[in-house]
Amino acid sequence: MNAATAAVAETVRGIDPCDELEREHIATTLDWLASTDDVFRREKPAVPPRHLVAYTVLVDPASRAVFLGRHRLAGLDSDPVPA
Repeated sequence: MNAATAAVAETVRGIDPCDELEREHIATTLDWLASTDDVFRREKPAVPPRHLVAYTVLVDPASRAVFLGRHRLAGLDSDPVPA
């Protein structure tokens, strides 16, 4: 396992699952990471067919809002949403 894939696997191992479904997803992800180092998309739309994707949630506790970002290809708007 290369260093980048190992770092992702270590992060996934650090997740405390909330329920059985999340526990299954973690196990499936770790199995996948152990089976390949080909985890980064190199060519659109799907090469390799399974690749890493990361999402982030930005929260502003002072204004009790969540920031929704604009995905250029999806064409979604970005506006703060009250919590």
